[in-house]
Amino acid sequence: MTPSGTREFAEDATSTLERFGIYPVEEDVFPETVEARVATLRRARHRRGEGERVGYMTLMDTDGVLRWELGLGPAPARRRRPQRGRAGVAATGDVVKQFKFEDLPPNEIGARLRQLDDWLTPHQGLREVTRKLTVGREVAPAETGRILLLVHGTFSTCEHLLREISTTEEGRRLMARAFGTYQQVLAFNHPTLSVSPLLSAAALRQHFRGNEANVDVICHSRGGLVVRWWLEVLDHVPAPRGRVVFAGPPLAGTGLAAPARLRGALNALTNISKTLGTISKGSALVFPAAAPIGHAAGVLFGLFGKLTSIAAHTPIVDAGVAMIPGLSGQSREGANGEIRRLRESFTTLKKDEQARRFIENYFFLKSNFEPTSPGWKFWQYFRKDQLSNIAADFVFEGQNDLVVDTASMASLTDDISDDAIAATHIENFGTSDVVHHLNYFQQPRTIALIERALRLA
Repeated sequence: MTPSGTREFAEDATSTLERFGIYPVEEDVFPETVEARVATLRRARHRRGEGERVGYMTLMDTDGVLRWELGLGPAPARRRRPQRGRAGVAATGDVVKQFKFEDLPPNEIGARLRQLDDWLTPHQGLREVTRKLTVGREVAPAETGRILLLVHGTFSTCEHLLREISTTEEGRRLMARAFGTYQQVLAFNHPTLSVSPLLSAAALRQHFRGNEANVDVICHSRGGLVVRWWLEVLDHVPAPRGRVVFAGPPLAGTGLAAPARLRGALNALTNISKTLGTISKGSALVFPAAAPIGHAAGVLFGLFGKLTSIAAHTPIVDAGVAMIPGLSGQSREGANGEIRRLRESFTTLKKDEQARRFIENYFFLKSNFEPTSPGWKFWQYFRKDQLSNIAADFVFEGQNDLVVDTASMASLTDDISDDAIAATHIENFGTSDVVHHLNYFQQPRTIALIERALRLA
């Protein structure tokens, strides 16, 4: 029996799917225009002997762990019997919700990713931050003086980042000091799935082309890669632009974006979204990005389910991360040429230039999240040290903050360890059952580091 909380989460998290051509099975037919298109596809493929091209995806609850499955077909009952799948793993559990979709040609995936980006981050561009801590109109940066720039991570916006900062009195005081110190406080809202971090950095460079302002930066997650590309490779200013605070950045990639782990990653993100949503309802804690993560995970699974040509055993859903530029550019593996090129570029600088321009101006927030609450029990199924469990679908090799490998967070190059960075430049929460990827900015120690780094104390 599926708990009511899980059903409520499923209804909310999957409410976005219809705009991407993924429809609840409970509906007898697709919307009229889609149904007509599907019928045409069926007739054409039947003539070619290609068979059925309407596929199914199912959200299942297995002992409290949510999992997306492909190709199970319409459920005759609310409980599925074991079906042998990839690597012998049995797909069992309660059916929470099922969806059907038409086939999607691979050449349409880019347009769908852009559509998803526009939904996740609707107000893109370089925008002003108001004293009410909202993101306002698009603006050009001041040509001189001091600017504070905010850069968000994947599935997120600077609105989410500001909302998180403003949840504490310390955070609100920090922003009040910022408005009294900087000529401008700006937010860079950028697409995070349809383009790579490098292309986001190129857009940021365009905004600051010919600009000589001193720019301090607060960046979260993927935003750290964007900022590194901008400052270290693309920016025209040879002197230090300013100081940068990196919160949980995947500077050496993240296991969550590894090509062979897309299925596990989307399942993990779905469970993270549900758990944080439950915590928010039962407390005063706020996790602004949690709900968008749940929506995005379902959409991405559906999009790549479409690309399987309705064959559940086809492994393209695992290799599909290579077709998501925003995730591929964050992959933690040797084949990630983008991150490798960024790190190699840093090593070409002389040691004194590395230190003067960057290392002395970089500050890092990192954590290893080890939850102890029963609500986080699902997390064991996505860790490599739990592989003895037949249901394990691991995402991370070792320590992580739910989204990024801890070892990646201050890793500028292979030969620069955390020890080479001043201890005062790293706020390491260590192993914590509180601090994770989606609540760094709610921690007083985070605000203290930002104040120290940006000289706002």
